[in-house]
Amino acid sequence: ALGRPGPARADVQYELGPLKLVTEDDPSLQPPKLNMGDMIDPSKDEPVVTDRAYMKILVDGEPAGVLNFDLYGKVAPKTVENFLALCEGTGTGSASYKGSSVFRVIDGQNVGLGDIAGKGDKCVKSGTCVSAFGGPFLAETYSISHSVSGLVSMARGLTTEGETTVDSRIFITPAADAKWADGRYVAFGRLNQKDDSMQLLERLQKLEVQGAKNIPKKTVIIGESGIIR
Repeated sequence: ALGRPGPARADVQYELGPLKLVTEDDPSLQPPKLNMGDMIDPSKDEPVVTDRAYMKILVDGEPAGVLNFDLYGKVAPKTVENFLALCEGTGTGSASYKGSSVFRVIDGQNVGLGDIAGKGDKCVKSGTCVSAFGGPFLAETYSISHSVSGLVSMARGLTTEGETTVDSRIFITPAADAKWADGRYVAFGRLNQKDDSMQLLERLQKLEVQGAKNIPKKTVIIGESGIIR
């Protein structure tokens, strides 16, 4: 069952990837980095896969392929619960990944998707950032190192108190070494390595983008999502 819905936070600011931190003018508000010795390295010891889910991607209305996710529910249970509920459309207010956009593409670095609010990083200003629990909720763990390709992590928010929060938006790193994300972003799964998911990710990261936010020129959405049972 889903936990207690969290209220939308008007004091949360969002960012994705190794971009300028919204609180860099105040080092005291930086989220603490985890001791690297405490981290799980999935290239050496992959966490147990507890659940699986999928997203069917449409590019300008045409099927582009399917992203299949292997999820690490023992390491990040609440994050996985949030993701599964949004894939199935059973979150608070029937929030669902279906119809949400691929909102940022940085070639070689990450592909951002799951923007249910439809406003990218600006959703906080309109109070529309959502999760399966209602509003953003606190990040639960930084235990998994970004040491393999296709790792799936949560985009984050920073409150004015320095708390790190997450909502619906995720990003996938195509590189096998994305250590810039360690201790800062909640990794909770990986694209399936035995099907065409990685090939689809490669095609998505080559999409033409526009503007400083690297928004795809083509309309790229999640046409359908769900849980693999």
